[in-house]
Amino acid sequence: MAFVIPPYLSPSDQIVDIYDNDVGRRFARVTKFFAQALADGIQDVTRSGLRTKMHNAYLQYADTVPSEFGGVNDGGRRADVLRRVLQSTYSPLAPANIGQQELEALGSRSASLASAPQSDHMLQTVPIRFFPPAGLTFNFDGGRPLIVTASNSSAGVLNAVFSFDRPTSLLITSTVPFIYGPNGGAPQPATNGVRLINPGTYYIQIEANSNRKFTITAVTPRVVDATSDFELASRGYERAKASKLLLGPMYASLDEFIVNQTFNRPQTARTCAFIVTLFEAYELTHKSLSINVNNN
Repeated sequence: MAFVIPPYLSPSDQIVDIYDNDVGRRFARVTKFFAQALADGIQDVTRSGLRTKMHNAYLQYADTVPSEFGGVNDGGRRADVLRRVLQSTYSPLAPANIGQQELEALGSRSASLASAPQSDHMLQTVPIRFFPPAGLTFNFDGGRPLIVTASNSSAGVLNAVFSFDRPTSLLITSTVPFIYGPNGGAPQPATNGVRLINPGTYYIQIEANSNRKFTITAVTPRVVDATSDFELASRGYERAKASKLLLGPMYASLDEFIVNQTFNRPQTARTCAFIVTLFEAYELTHKSLSINVNNN
């Protein structure tokens, strides 16, 4: 059966898993940890004027001492490889031209493991499909939450049929009570809101010659590293967009990008966790580079 989806769920380039292996994941984690140490070192200079921690952290990150007097601390080879791994993972439009030996060398400078404890991050972009019968149209606005306007131009009641997949749960609300039910099942009493935690197909009745507006919020758990800071990764995504590093479609948020990928291709969930770590490392790196630290 034909279905319609909000624009942000339209299929796009598939995230690339060529570096999502033991070597690539170790490189991403080590680079993130080194970048965090560098950011901490910059904080130490700002707070106390002591530069030892920053010097050591930059040496560990870039394998060279930082320039303090008019030079540019660009992060060296590690920062360049990070940008290219991130670019090549985000879209197949970017060439994947980094050797595994180079990644292995950069990732072996710490005892970080290729595997790490994992936990769920709760995504909020709404992944949903609607199956409109003749006479029923949908208009979509937003995505976190999603505002849906269903317009019934026929002389009879029509069912707005929709579906969602595991592991998402939905909350649907409206200022006017509505009747809903499992598709093919008995209608439930009219309500202003319903939480659906069992994935499947449902319907909402839309009265004849009427427009009905619904607000839909979603929670979709996706696995990331237990040490991941999704807000940090989201800032890295925005920075990468602003710097024109990324090729291919741009999304309103990292949350929306990951929901799009896993909605259209569930098998990409692991690589999405990998790119979260890359965006964390990217943000931490670029917060701390090209900074001259002088004790004048």
